[in-house]
Amino acid sequence: MEAPDLPELPLPALVLRHAASHGADIALRQKRGGKWNDITWSEYADRVRACGAGMRELGFDDILHAGVFADNCIEWVIAQMATGLLGGCTLGCYPTSSREDVEYALGQADAQIVFCGNASYVETVLSVRQNLPKLRWIVVFEDTDLADAGDGVLSFARLEELGRQKLQHEPGLLDGLAEGLSLDQPGLIVFTSGSTGPPKAAMLTFRNMRSTATGFAPMLGFGPEAVILSYLPLCHIAEQAMTCIAAVNFRSTVAFGGGLPGLIEDLRDVRPTYLSGVPRVWLRLQSHVREYFETSGRGAELDRAVEAGMAVAFRPEEDWTQAEREALARHEAPAAEARALVGLDRAAVSTSGAASLSAEVLGFFRALGFNLLELYGQTESCGVMTLQRPGRVVPGTVGEPIPTIDLKIAEDGEILVRGDAVFAGYYKNPQATEDALEGGWLHTGDVGRIENGQVRIVDRKKDIMITDGGKNISPAEIEARMRTSDLIQECILVADGRKYPAALIQIDPSGFPEDLADAPYAQVVANARTEALVRSEIHRLNAALPNVAQIKRAYILSQPLSAAEGELTPTLKLRRFIVHQNNSDEIEALYAGTAGFDVETGRGPQH
Repeated sequence: MEAPDLPELPLPALVLRHAASHGADIALRQKRGGKWNDITWSEYADRVRACGAGMRELGFDDILHAGVFADNCIEWVIAQMATGLLGGCTLGCYPTSSREDVEYALGQADAQIVFCGNASYVETVLSVRQNLPKLRWIVVFEDTDLADAGDGVLSFARLEELGRQKLQHEPGLLDGLAEGLSLDQPGLIVFTSGSTGPPKAAMLTFRNMRSTATGFAPMLGFGPEAVILSYLPLCHIAEQAMTCIAAVNFRSTVAFGGGLPGLIEDLRDVRPTYLSGVPRVWLRLQSHVREYFETSGRGAELDRAVEAGMAVAFRPEEDWTQAEREALARHEAPAAEARALVGLDRAAVSTSGAASLSAEVLGFFRALGFNLLELYGQTESCGVMTLQRPGRVVPGTVGEPIPTIDLKIAEDGEILVRGDAVFAGYYKNPQATEDALEGGWLHTGDVGRIENGQVRIVDRKKDIMITDGGKNISPAEIEARMRTSDLIQECILVADGRKYPAALIQIDPSGFPEDLADAPYAQVVANARTEALVRSEIHRLNAALPNVAQIKRAYILSQPLSAAEGELTPTLKLRRFIVHQNNSDEIEALYAGTAGFDVETGRGPQH
């Protein structure tokens, strides 16, 4: 597919351009108090100007770095576009961030102004303000007693009011700013996940954003008729790629609902034409569909529809037989009901990213007529590097490089990419930048293979383990296989420098027999049957692995992994080195034979 020719304009300039050419079209929607309110492109642009002029009134005449610590909302993107219009960068903090994480992000990025969602977010920033010498103003989106009472805290409404007043007296204040912006200046700072060390502040230019949007958005149906639901944190590059980068470039409508807690209700309200999710989201939607059909006594009806669809789920439509088409037609009613149940009856395509989606879950949705594809990208490449193509969906792969990305595999297996989408570097970290961009290629840190044109991710390069016998082991492949069990939510491999692989296991109580499924985690761990059930599952799943990669011993964690303990990133990626560190005593006891249990290796029973 040939990449479209987009205007060579930064995002803030595009907002103003859309307002001039299609001002009455709906740009943004916001759900508040159970009601959806629409914002046109003209209103969007007017509020961006007011916010920008308000920041000028606060004394920001130089290039600034603005932080946002809030849930996704219209004000988030208005503040981002206004900051960009003034020539600055926006960075986000996860709504779930601890005080230490907020201090680190705002300090590392030299934030001078911070936009906060409500009083709680303001209080967190105020608690670390003394350690942020460059921070001058805090602006809060919601009404709160903390705002407009001095101490450098201002309401967003007051900021916009100041801006409008300034524009009345100086109508030409912002004239020429959009035209003066360069595609090569950074507009975003996005922190890496921190799964292998402290998060780094990646600087993304407007050219990076334009190149990425050009490469992937047309394949996902972005355009003036597209409607997107923004619900994953906007401080993550994946949501930025959809909510801001693609939607603004292609003039699509973005709706802001209640985030993950109200996802299914919002999906049914909005009925987006495209949905981006992470594996946990798709697992949640799958559970919702199954529970609905089983509760209504129609579980068998759904199973028959999935069975008919699975026959063609991973094959091009032109290869389907007449009998297969007739089987699909017979079971279309429950499949269509499932799509409508989760608000995706209008979605021409959906994607899953950030981690591997099991073939079973991918197949379930594709069997029911959801055009679900997997993609792969990184913060440093502006979010999307590869994408599965309809008709060429191979489970376990992440598709083919998008048209604006060059991709190759290095001699040691590392995935390397280059192109205009590759970032400008890490803020205040030239050594890390030099290491990442060695030889003109972005070194992704991921090990992969290309199989018949499809990219397969093997593991993180730093995560490859070598046993004391010199055998290389890829933990991600083994862990992903173990997670296909209903009993195992997380598997953390241990093998580096050891005689054999062992594993720390976080169980999933919901997958256990009915008398345990609703019990607290600790109670299921303590149950006399749990060890035997988990041992049997690991033994069964070991069967498809080479002997050197089979798990020989395992230990069931006494409590689930926690983001608060640093074991998971805000996007729920595993921080393996922290998990190992937090469970070092258990790991030593596991190999000493004083904790955990043995697992029989060799060929397991066939299922």
